[in-house]
Amino acid sequence: MERAFSLREDHPLHCWIRGLTEYTFMQRLGMGDPGIVDYLSALLISGVATETLNPASDPFPSADLGTLYELQNIARQGSSEIATEAFRRLGDRNLFLTGVFPESVERRNAWRSGDLRMMTLTGKRAYQVAGELDRTQAPMMHRLSECFEVCAKGLREVRQAWEDESATNRDRRIWGVPG
Repeated sequence: MERAFSLREDHPLHCWIRGLTEYTFMQRLGMGDPGIVDYLSALLISGVATETLNPASDPFPSADLGTLYELQNIARQGSSEIATEAFRRLGDRNLFLTGVFPESVERRNAWRSGDLRMMTLTGKRAYQVAGELDRTQAPMMHRLSECFEVCAKGLREVRQAWEDESATNRDRRIWGVPG
């Protein structure tokens, strides 16, 4: 999976995110799929640079069923490579937001009920279509589509773990306790 932003694998932030993701998915959730864990670690690491999730130049800034419809029309008319990337990115964005920042999705669209569920359905479908358009990505895209909700739950737990870690470190600094 090619990402616009990456950290070296030996970078401390990369190692920390990777470790939290592995622990959460493999130990806490019992998801022993290293491919999924690798993909989700890369997704979280790319989220460090927020413009990779919602760049200003993105022609599809929304993440709803209308976006899926537009992307399917593009796929029918032209380059399946461009459409595959767009579907994958839509799935990634929806998984990241529903997993790491679900309250943001709910708060942003508080006047519409079911936005979190709609983003989940759209993300699942986006991954499914990306896999249908590119057979080389099909196994991973279909697994992400099938276990979207578990992945989102795991990403929420990873976020909780880093918040807990941050609070612990903050409290240590406040009270002068060595790390």
